[in-house]
Amino acid sequence: MLELLSNEELEQVMGGTSKEEYCHTLLMIALNNDLDEGAKEGARIGAERAGC
Repeated sequence: MLELLSNEELEQVMGGTSKEEYCHTLLMIALNNDLDEGAKEGARIGAERAGC
């Protein structure tokens, strides 16, 4: 079953990517690909939640 983690819990996860790396990668995906509306919305939500 999928469980959502709090921001504090996410920060404690070892081996993840940094916020800066995540935001940069997300931006590169959005700029360099022809995304449909669902993918654009997902990228927007991901950016908001990450604080990009």
